[in-house]
Amino acid sequence: MEVYIDKENLRSFIRARKNPQYSDCYDDCYRMLKRQLHINYNFAKTKELLNDDELKNYFILSGQGNGDSEADSYATEIFPSRHVGMNTPANFNRKHSSAVYLIDDEGVDSFRDVGTSLVGDVKEEIDVLRRLFCGNDYDFHKLYNLQTKKSFPKWEQLKDDNLLLPLSDIIVMDRYVGANQRYATYNILKLLELLVEQAQNKVNVVILCDKHYYNKYKNAEETPNWSAFRHKIINVIREKTNIEPNVTFVFNSGNNHPHDRMIFTNYMLFRSGDSFNYFDNNGNLITQGNSLDVNSLAKKSNYEFAEYFLNEVQKFCDAAGASEDNVMGDKKSNYIQFPE
Repeated sequence: MEVYIDKENLRSFIRARKNPQYSDCYDDCYRMLKRQLHINYNFAKTKELLNDDELKNYFILSGQGNGDSEADSYATEIFPSRHVGMNTPANFNRKHSSAVYLIDDEGVDSFRDVGTSLVGDVKEEIDVLRRLFCGNDYDFHKLYNLQTKKSFPKWEQLKDDNLLLPLSDIIVMDRYVGANQRYATYNILKLLELLVEQAQNKVNVVILCDKHYYNKYKNAEETPNWSAFRHKIINVIREKTNIEPNVTFVFNSGNNHPHDRMIFTNYMLFRSGDSFNYFDNNGNLITQGNSLDVNSLAKKSNYEFAEYFLNEVQKFCDAAGASEDNVMGDKKSNYIQFPE
């Protein structure tokens, strides 16, 4: 994961070490920066910089000394370009869409309020970085036991545990997500409603699933009303963001039926052993799965797996092609491309 940091934000981060308010998390954030994230310094490594004792000591303690760093980058051009604002994320690529921005600019509030990215002004560096942890400690993983309601009583538990972050995109891989639409209000619709809570932007939703389902009670194959289901999703998200989202279904073609159930967002990956239909209409747990894993993409290995997952999603979409039988919706995403 990339982090872009301006000089004054770096100086502010260094000084936060002596702030009692951050005594419990500064070291964890520093360790994350150095071990997990790729730092893009929004300034050049000049002789003048190395004559600045405060910054020079930081680089020496970071193990970089006065030599060139292979791990971190120094800008020849500031990114994102200034001034930042509501339109800054408009042309982000995949890497930029999952990056962290610690920047010193008058448009920071407007950029942050779009709700697509983790953005911090000067003196907000620790507060932004600590949100990448799954809990208060240096932990990038949260595990829920789905066979006890005490562990995961409702979808809102994700919000209670501070696991909902800004986003521009949601990618759902769950072949059975449409099989029990009578439970959709309390499952996929509720989950999407929670995920977009901080978004004030046009969210891209892509759902990969089976198009037809076998009804064992009727001993026949059935096809859900996907158009109606899509409009339910649009209405739920629009109610939260005040902006109509892009919603696309990509249906399994042939024998291409991925087994894994995952939900990807800009900064998190949710993995489930069972379909995401966890609750019935009375809030009772009905899933046969044992666990829900939530993984922060700030951890290097999680980020690398997310890249693999996105590449698999791209292959899935390529196999589906441009046929309306296989793809329904807006065909918009910051992370994958749809065949024309």
